[in-house]
Amino acid sequence: MSRIVLLYILCILLPGAVLSALAFRLAARERDDAERSIARRLEEAAASCARPAESALAAAGARANAMLDAALSEETPDDTAEDDALVAFCSPGGAIRWTRDAPVTSSEDLAASEDELRCFRLSIEGGESYELAVGDAARAIDAYAFYLPRIRAPSLRAQLRFRVARAALADGQTPLATAILRGLVNEARGFFTEEGLPVDLLAMERLLALDLIDADARRDLAEQLRREHRRWPTALLEHIARRGALVDPDLERILAERASLEAKIRRQRERLRQVEAVLDGEDLLLGRSLPSGDLAVARALIEWPSFVLDGEWDVEIETEEAPRTSPPPGAIDRPLRIDGGAPIVARLRLTARAYDEEIARAERIWTFGCVLVAFTILLTLAGGFALLRILIRERRLTLLRARLLANVSHELKSPVTSIRMFSEMLAEDPLDDTRTRRFGKLLRAESLRLGQLIENLLDFSRLGRKEVDLEMEPVDVAGVLHRVAEGFGYRAREKGIAFEINLPDAERPAPSDERLVTVASAPAIERIALNLLDNALKYRRAETPRIRLSARRGERSVQVSVADNGPGIPAAERERVFEEFYRVRYDDYAIRGSGLGLALARRLARKMGGEIRLESRVGEGSTFTLEIPLRE
Repeated sequence: MSRIVLLYILCILLPGAVLSALAFRLAARERDDAERSIARRLEEAAASCARPAESALAAAGARANAMLDAALSEETPDDTAEDDALVAFCSPGGAIRWTRDAPVTSSEDLAASEDELRCFRLSIEGGESYELAVGDAARAIDAYAFYLPRIRAPSLRAQLRFRVARAALADGQTPLATAILRGLVNEARGFFTEEGLPVDLLAMERLLALDLIDADARRDLAEQLRREHRRWPTALLEHIARRGALVDPDLERILAERASLEAKIRRQRERLRQVEAVLDGEDLLLGRSLPSGDLAVARALIEWPSFVLDGEWDVEIETEEAPRTSPPPGAIDRPLRIDGGAPIVARLRLTARAYDEEIARAERIWTFGCVLVAFTILLTLAGGFALLRILIRERRLTLLRARLLANVSHELKSPVTSIRMFSEMLAEDPLDDTRTRRFGKLLRAESLRLGQLIENLLDFSRLGRKEVDLEMEPVDVAGVLHRVAEGFGYRAREKGIAFEINLPDAERPAPSDERLVTVASAPAIERIALNLLDNALKYRRAETPRIRLSARRGERSVQVSVADNGPGIPAAERERVFEEFYRVRYDDYAIRGSGLGLALARRLARKMGGEIRLESRVGEGSTFTLEIPLRE
């Protein structure tokens, strides 16, 4: 066999492989030439598109730099800058504001005496303990106002007066609170709380909540917010505009632009600190680090050029922070920068529209060559596979014949030897009745064993032919099993085995829903039961062996079980025990057999449309269950 395989490889398979490799190489050359041509044209088109794109980036960067210069110029007040030139200032702590400097306490507060500051702290602590912790607003008013005559700093006084008004509202003293709040709106401009919030706007917010501001005052408030919006946080402006139902298109536009820019800054904060220029959608964000640690950010809209090509290419611009993916076949990426030495801001991807068509043209040649080569290889491999299968089948048949001859010879030799020996003893020696009966029983057992082996071989031979069918007829399964049990009981008693029977009483009629009657083959059921019982007898436990034969009626089948308390079958062997000539090897069991019993039992069961299932636990025993479908 090895010589035939080697000859096939050297004379057929190896030359075919060499010729196939040459054919593949020739077919691939056309495809490689097409890809190189497209790649060369892609490089030229990408270079022509990258130049105007970088010019648009440079123009947007110049506009953003001009905004930053104007916002950081000391000669230009913040509240007179153009509304559309928004520049945000990001502190290292994460806050975003719209002026260079964060709101601080007024100069009068900085010049306040230590006694004033101490009185201010005592007022805050005492008032908040009553207002927030205890919930006594009246006493909170007294605590906030107790040191007010001793404090001269306007900002400190404004903060205490606002807290007095807040406590008065909580205590129900609305007229007092209203008077204080109106005074703060007019007198507290430029004063801030310790949290950096403007006192006058906080007072205005409370008046709006009480609906004490008329329409003219609301218009004035909207104009003030629009004019001085850079002084206040976006959230506070939105809250006051919403609370006062202020209708001002310019203020709404400013708030929308601020919210959009703040969202982009929060999303790109870390990259802005690293690379200073980031592309977000159609906006270029330009950041500039300040000596204070703040980051000034301006936004400029990029006016991308219309990439007028010959219709052969598709152009896309991807942001640099997007997940990097390698360009697909027929595409090329080019980095875009604001200027030559700046970091990469975006990438321009150019894709050839006709790539698929040109590659398809080369693919047709490639495919035709592949089909011819594949057909040749398929025929070669099919012939080799057929040859190999024939050789393997012949080898397997030879091994099966040798194994069958060895097993059957051994199995036939043992009972024939025993029969000859006992026959000679009966013929030559004068024996008493007891020994004669004992030898007769032994002769009967050995002849039964020989007969069962011959029956197994004949049945296995017949069932190997697919055209042989079983004769199906109505069968009383319980009656068949009683006959089997009667014959097997003698062998069990002789071997000292506890043989248990759990079958319906054959003499007493059973209800129709409990009768074990179905359309099957009585000889097949008898043969299966005998083989299962014989298998249990062979693999019995050495001490206190036990075998149980039982049957019951299920929902769709009659189930016949043979259980033993033998050594059990390992999980890896539970399907192989049904193979022809296969036997489980046990170190402690010198068990004889041909390896056909279980294979024959399963074949007979499947011929009847049933199945044999195995449940086993190593060291505890096995249960073989025959399932026969119920048929009317």
